[in-house]
Amino acid sequence: MTLLRPGGKGRVAARSGNRFKARRETVIRPGRALVWLLVMVVVAVLLATVSLGLLVGFRWLTVSPHFALRDIVVTGCQRLTPDEVIEISGARLGQNVLELKISDIEERLTANPWTEIVMVRRVPPSELQITIRERRPAYWMRTAEGLAYVDEAGMVIDRVGPDRLISLPLLDTDDGGEPMGPELTALIAGIAESGMPVDPAKASLIRLGGRSVKLVFDEPALTLVVERDGWERNIHRLGLVWNDLVRRGEADRVRGIRIVGGKVFVKA
Repeated sequence: MTLLRPGGKGRVAARSGNRFKARRETVIRPGRALVWLLVMVVVAVLLATVSLGLLVGFRWLTVSPHFALRDIVVTGCQRLTPDEVIEISGARLGQNVLELKISDIEERLTANPWTEIVMVRRVPPSELQITIRERRPAYWMRTAEGLAYVDEAGMVIDRVGPDRLISLPLLDTDDGGEPMGPELTALIAGIAESGMPVDPAKASLIRLGGRSVKLVFDEPALTLVVERDGWERNIHRLGLVWNDLVRRGEADRVRGIRIVGGKVFVKA
């Protein structure tokens, strides 16, 4: 026998009604699904139309004569000529400015041994700007491939040739001599500021020895030898000695000055 509590039947009926209502609410109406499908189709059509429009527009820009390259401006070159830079870049008048690959142009220019820094910029509708900074040769140096230009750090730039001849000191190294890099640059600058009647950049020979640096000048005929150890102090002594020789009227007869071990030797 089943006992029913007061009000129990009503609660059972209410629960049954709620389950029926929940099932009814989870049913998706066909009309709503059709609306969503229509919206998705419209969005897809709009996206396709916009994409096609952009593609057609870009295609028109890349073939339009309005964006044809008419001017290539080159700045910063010294050893290279503007025509050489343009030839190396691969850019040609008449090309579409928007189709130029700037990274490829910069890569071709950077591969040239004379270029140090390259910046390429397109200026629509018809201009290309190329700015370069060249490596500065400081010396000649003998290499396995022949005579070459090298920078202040002794790094090879390019071979010396008749088409780009620049008169520079010959940098040589004796047995036991090691490149000085920035130290050599500072030493050369120190000699230039010492009051000597010579320009180190016009020396015919700069020889790095194990203990000293030798500079040979043709005009005036003069040879300087400076010990590498404590070279700053030695250059200061060089300036003092030269000023003393000038004061005594003996400077014109001097053909060589050697500073080694803290001592100064003058050769007439």
